[in-house]
Amino acid sequence: MLDGCRPIIGLDGYFLKGLYKGQLLIAVGRDRNDNIYPIAFALVKVEKFDTWEWFLNLLLREIGSQEERGWAFISDRQKGLFEAVGKLAPRVEHRFCLRHMYNNLKGSFKGEELKMLFWRAASTFNVRQYQRVMREIERVHPKRGDAQTPYEWMNDIPAIHWAKCFFFSRTKCDVLVNNISESFNSYSLDARELPIINMFEWIRRKLPGMNDYEESALGVVDPPNVVRRVGRSRKVRRKDDNDIRGQTNVSKRGLTHTWTICGEQGHKKLDITNTQSKFRFLQRL
Repeated sequence: MLDGCRPIIGLDGYFLKGLYKGQLLIAVGRDRNDNIYPIAFALVKVEKFDTWEWFLNLLLREIGSQEERGWAFISDRQKGLFEAVGKLAPRVEHRFCLRHMYNNLKGSFKGEELKMLFWRAASTFNVRQYQRVMREIERVHPKRGDAQTPYEWMNDIPAIHWAKCFFFSRTKCDVLVNNISESFNSYSLDARELPIINMFEWIRRKLPGMNDYEESALGVVDPPNVVRRVGRSRKVRRKDDNDIRGQTNVSKRGLTHTWTICGEQGHKKLDITNTQSKFRFLQRL
């Protein structure tokens, strides 16, 4: 089902807006064309540890464990989700969406400089560079009394959840924000106002199979016909100037030729124009 998809799964939950209340839990992946790929969705009464545990248990049963596929989750730190992931998949890489994380940070600490340093610390691939940026944050916002500093606030969250330099290399995906879940949220807004069954059917119809696409009146597009060219086909391809040539097969391309008949360089035998060269040429005939 997920062959070809990147091993990154976005987890999120949304409130329903219609007459039927509840929350929609979703798991969204990214396919080989960098498009969103909804994997699973479920309706629950409230978003908490028990509901996330139930949802993740069914999800991991279908997609395989982290040891089998090397999954990485990214979320907005919803209620109970972090604890549920830690219980069911303790070895899975669980990333936090940086956009939501910074929104929580700027609620207590303002400033464009802090914003720039925060994103620099999260985006660097080098551990030493991360440490230098963190020391810079500590210097710019020093400790005053008992108030918490931005440095302490960021250190309270383990860096393996939000700093790129600590991500697992086997994931091969440096996603820092949960845009795949936000994209699903955007395209399913109309569905969340429908009754429950209609909502699920609306989402399901957005995932067509090969035989569900609309037929085109243009017909099947075939490749052009292959036309055999006139003349004998080449058996050996043309050598490029940068090709490494063998010691027994040396090319004369780019060399200046010296003719033994006239002793001149840079012309063909029949292009002799110098009188003295012509004389030497006629003497040797």
